[in-house]
Amino acid sequence: IAIEASSACNIRCLCCPVGNKAVEGRNMSPGDFANILDLLPPHIKLLSFSHRGDPTMNPRFPEIVNLAFKRGLETDIYTNGLTLDKYITDLVESGLTSIRIDLDGASEHSYLNYRIGSNFERVKSNVRLLVEARSKSKEKFPKKIRIMCVVTAFNENEIPEIQSMAESLGVDEVLFKTAIT
Repeated sequence: IAIEASSACNIRCLCCPVGNKAVEGRNMSPGDFANILDLLPPHIKLLSFSHRGDPTMNPRFPEIVNLAFKRGLETDIYTNGLTLDKYITDLVESGLTSIRIDLDGASEHSYLNYRIGSNFERVKSNVRLLVEARSKSKEKFPKKIRIMCVVTAFNENEIPEIQSMAESLGVDEVLFKTAIT
């Protein structure tokens, strides 16, 4: 099940209604999330905290992830990674199963053609910090740290370099998806 912990975003990606302010940015409270958990059927095993907004825009999203973890649910978030540094310790302690971080280019130029208003070096630094924090933690959360790359005309020639960059950052996997630009 996909649940939107936040419908806000701090950048403007091509083709995204959230970053272009067509969707109002709001955050879910842990109390509201706990009420949703009570309504879930028992066969639900995975919650994805991503739809259109970036869950890291919700200052309480690690707490929300931890509520799901305590109920025995696997959790996944999809984030642009720009504000991860604020939550590294909380994420590693939250029980988060998987995180996908947008990194759509091996160069700042190609990355910023799609992730308008972001900061390429800061996102890479945040990925490194998360990988390091996980390696030092006892529980090794998040279990999977992935880079998500939207392949566009701006970065399609950089796919080998994106793969190499991801390996140097220490992530578990790179996922590529295509977009029409």
